[in-house]
Amino acid sequence: RDAWIDPRDIAEEEALKTLEGVNTRVTKLAAVQEQDTQDIFGVMEDAQGALG
Repeated sequence: RDAWIDPRDIAEEEALKTLEGVNTRVTKLAAVQEQDTQDIFGVMEDAQGALG
């Protein structure tokens, strides 16, 4: 039985796991950024309403 493991296969698997992790973090960051943006717009609208 051949027990040789090609290091390139391991590196590719690790790269894919890393990429998945990065994609997940970027997606979560984008969601937080969108919520923050909506919150800021809400505050701005409230401030404009108070002035007008």
